[in-house]
Amino acid sequence: MVGTYHKVSKKYLSLYVAEFQFRYNNRLNDDIFGAAVRAC
Repeated sequence: MVGTYHKVSKKYLSLYVAEFQFRYNNRLNDDIFGAAVRAC
């Protein structure tokens, strides 16, 4: 999270973690936009 966010709120910490999980799990996916749309 260093360099990405200037301040991390305890209130939204679970959302930050979920974003990093999504990015890590889809790091090899060429169609990342399609994966994000399908996840909604």
